[in-house]
Amino acid sequence: MDSIESHLNNLSASLKENMTANKISLALGSLLLLVACGDNSNSEPIQASPISGTVVGLSIGNELVLQNNEGPTTNVSVNGNFSFATPVANQERYSVTVLTQPTSQICTIHNGTGSGVMANVSITCIVEPYILN
Repeated sequence: MDSIESHLNNLSASLKENMTANKISLALGSLLLLVACGDNSNSEPIQASPISGTVVGLSIGNELVLQNNEGPTTNVSVNGNFSFATPVANQERYSVTVLTQPTSQICTIHNGTGSGVMANVSITCIVEPYILN
């Protein structure tokens, strides 16, 4: 009987040791996971939005090519709203310019530079004045 009791005591002690080791491993693993996640409570989500605006005065059949930050371009062939396909991050600067003027027209840009996602670019096109000599 002593042999069975001794065996049970050994088994019980072994189980306690394994359970304690498993608890420690689980606690350390959880702690490492939390540390890896970091504390993002003060960080702002990065928002991005396409630069957009409106075009008025563009003659039917004409096309205007706009460029942002000497990079992405967009073609505009009708009056109304336009937007660049490439979004701009919340604090990123933008600078919209006319890459190609429409035939026999001059287009000017208002609110073409700034930073942030709330760009409201306004483009006005007029017929190019003809000067008599």
